[in-house]
Amino acid sequence: MLARTGTALALHPVTLSSPIDVGEIDQAARQVLNELTAGLSPGLALMFHLSPGTLTIMMAIWVLLAKTRVPAELIRSSETYGVLER
Repeated sequence: MLARTGTALALHPVTLSSPIDVGEIDQAARQVLNELTAGLSPGLALMFHLSPGTLTIMMAIWVLLAKTRVPAELIRSSETYGVLER
């Protein structure tokens, strides 16, 4: 993706016992955010991509984290509409 956008992307796969366990999803998301933000320069912009395949529970947690824990831009995308900012 770096060649197309000039931005490096990082995937952080997490295994969950259930895709609807709010506590487990929140804990995994916070752990990834802690790892990501530990070495970041202050003021560096974060962006969370909420794809059409993101479960509502997972989407809600990322929205809450972006609004309360770490400021982040929220985007979504689809073939029909392209990239949309929230």
